[in-house]
Amino acid sequence: MEIHYRQILAARLLLQRSKIDIANAVRMFPSVLGMFEIGRRKLSPGRIEILSELYETAGAQFIDNGVQLRDKISRDESLISPEQCRAARGLLVLPMEQLAMYCGVSLDVIINLEKGRAPFRSTAEKLLTYFEAEGIRLLPGGARDLAATRYVAPARRSLK
Repeated sequence: MEIHYRQILAARLLLQRSKIDIANAVRMFPSVLGMFEIGRRKLSPGRIEILSELYETAGAQFIDNGVQLRDKISRDESLISPEQCRAARGLLVLPMEQLAMYCGVSLDVIINLEKGRAPFRSTAEKLLTYFEAEGIRLLPGGARDLAATRYVAPARRSLK
């Protein structure tokens, strides 16, 4: 299975690893990793394999257009878990600030959710509605992107 840059970003966020730690572990500059994670730089298939093995060893499982924690079941009965929010945000390549703005909630709500504090039901429903509208399906311990078109490389434009 080919792993997409969105999945790599989602795995890093899901596992709560810093860009610097991951870049050091795979011997690359953090700026290179950052540019790859937002789709502005390509990495060799070997580098992508090294990254995916690192994340899989840490407990991430790459699935078709998504990522989730291996053997992870949501720890509570809340509508959205921290893992699901981080994975969905990574698949959409959204910083916390943009997610908060798009959902009409405060940044503190997103920060607290990703740290493990359950949001109010109305807030969770706003997040779920947004993710659903964007084609994200929440899974136990992760998320899957149902919009496969995001995973197709754009055609190259001529420089005429």
